[in-house]
Amino acid sequence: MTQIKLFAENTPEMEKFENKINAFLKENDGKITIKDIKYAADCPNPNNSKWKNWTAMVIYEIIA
Repeated sequence: MTQIKLFAENTPEMEKFENKINAFLKENDGKITIKDIKYAADCPNPNNSKWKNWTAMVIYEIIA
């Protein structure tokens, strides 16, 4: 059965967001098969473009 995991972070550090997703992938290594990862970022404040709202959806299946 296909499932999803959603992630969201408001940070100027893209690496912080990546680490959150990578931790999920590492924690589930050998337990899930990744089908796709979709992500987006938007800048909520045009006066401070460093801060971004990051979102990601990991689409996966549990290994039986």
